[in-house]
Amino acid sequence: MSTGSTTWSVGRVLATAAVVATALTILTRPAPAAVEPVRDQWQPLGGVITSAPDLAELSDGSIHYFARGQDGAVWTLVVDGDGQSTGWSSLGGQAKGGPGAATTRTGPTGSMHLFVRGLDDALWYREYSVYRSMWWDWRRLGGVLTSDPSVMAFDDGSLGSNELQVFGRGSDNALWNLRGVEGQWTSLGGILVGGPGAGLGAGGSFGTVAVRGQDDASWYREYSSETGRYGPWTSAGGILTDDPDATTLCVGPDIWARGGDGSIYHSSGDGWHPLGGRSRSGPGVHATATPSDWVVAVRGLDDGLWALRHRWLPRGTSCSTQAPPTTTTRVARTRTGSG
Repeated sequence: MSTGSTTWSVGRVLATAAVVATALTILTRPAPAAVEPVRDQWQPLGGVITSAPDLAELSDGSIHYFARGQDGAVWTLVVDGDGQSTGWSSLGGQAKGGPGAATTRTGPTGSMHLFVRGLDDALWYREYSVYRSMWWDWRRLGGVLTSDPSVMAFDDGSLGSNELQVFGRGSDNALWNLRGVEGQWTSLGGILVGGPGAGLGAGGSFGTVAVRGQDDASWYREYSSETGRYGPWTSAGGILTDDPDATTLCVGPDIWARGGDGSIYHSSGDGWHPLGGRSRSGPGVHATATPSDWVVAVRGLDDGLWALRHRWLPRGTSCSTQAPPTTTTRVARTRTGSG
């Protein structure tokens, strides 16, 4: 009996030691590295969409894509920070074209804002509450649109109800602006071919709204939240074949558009640079907070959603530490970016 007891005790001690060793190994093991998203390659995200897409980001790093489906309703696809997708789901409504989306107050009380041109040509709106994890009902905001809407949002709360700025082409083909969902429409002038694209800058106080002009070139106006004013119309050149999208990264403006060959091009003021791909729509663009990437989404030739991600600001750097491109780089890029 004593021998068996001794054998059992030794075995149990050995087993306990193994458990402790395993636990120590787990505790001292380095944390797994964060999953890096695929960059600089067009990625298929599936679905069947019938409009240009748009996208926005929540504070958890998830990217929310929006587009019109075959049934005329708005559909959404969520891709989390690790690149995992939830699959497509319907948000209802009936849209004449593609949606515009943006987020405000990116903390726990943040909101996501979705706008479409309804079948009555008015602007319709739906809001997602991060705190409640739910979408509110669709609301009619009025107006008369002749294009898809676009939206930019200042998420520091400094503008109160004017954090949201919505843009669309009016019945006079000019660019019209709605400040806040309870605001009034005002004209920003110009003569548009198609709809606008707008986006907030990385610094949070500057925005850009870009359009396709009568000459098929890209034209834009920049907005400062510090002054509350828009700058003059300025041409960015190029030959556009669909609605552009825009933001302001460092010195800006940054504009993305589909060229005459069906590819997507990007301009930062030093010429148009090809990003490849072939699309049936203009792009939707979002500049992510962390890491400093921009994400471009389009409707592909297969009517599926496609996206391209690119790091525009290397780790450990800021806009103030980025040296301007050399003259040689500018000339070379200008020559290749003729689309």
